[in-house]
Amino acid sequence: MAPSVTVVTLINDLLFQPKVEHGLRQAGYHAVRYRADVSVADLLHTDGPAAGLVDLDAGGSLAALTRLLGAGVPVVAFCGHTNEAQRGAARAAGVTVLASRGEVHGDLPGLIRKALAHVPDPDCDHC
Repeated sequence: MAPSVTVVTLINDLLFQPKVEHGLRQAGYHAVRYRADVSVADLLHTDGPAAGLVDLDAGGSLAALTRLLGAGVPVVAFCGHTNEAQRGAARAAGVTVLASRGEVHGDLPGLIRKALAHVPDPDCDHC
C-alpha cells in the first residue's frame, strides 16, 4: 500500500478551509494546517510524500511558501486570477504549481498530483 500523502494547508478563508480539508480527505490525502511555530518536519509527522497548499491571500503566505519549498515540499499556491502581484511573488519564490481559486475549487486533487509529480530542473536556481 502506498504511503499516505500529507498536505500542509495555509488558507485564509475560514469557510473555505473545511471544504478544502474535506476534499483532501475524500481524495485520500491527510490534511494538516500550517503553523509558523512548528517545524515543517513536525508538521508532516512522516517521511512519506507531502505537498503544500498555500492561499496567497493568507497572512504569512510567502514565508510559508518559501519555508515549505526550502524543506523540499512541493507547493500549490493559489489566489484570484487577476492578482498579478501575488502571482508574481509566488513565481519568484519558485512555487511548484500556481493556480487560481477556481482551479482549486474545480480540481484540487489534480493540482496536488501535479505538484507531487513535479521534477525540478537541476539547472534552474529557483525551480
